[in-house]
Amino acid sequence: MKIFKTNGNNWENKTLDTYLEAIADWTEGDIENYYLNTKQEIPKNINWKVLADILMAATMYE
Repeated sequence: MKIFKTNGNNWENKTLDTYLEAIADWTEGDIENYYLNTKQEIPKNINWKVLADILMAATMYE
């Protein structure tokens, strides 16, 4: 919550419902492209780093 309070104006999804929708949309559609475009291996298992990537992506995913 502190991150949103200090940097929320830069977030694309400012409400809980749009943020959760962005999480769903990104994980269903673009997560693999993110890893390919950043030259990272596509994760086979979800770990804390992948969860952090998902949460950060939802701040800016349209």
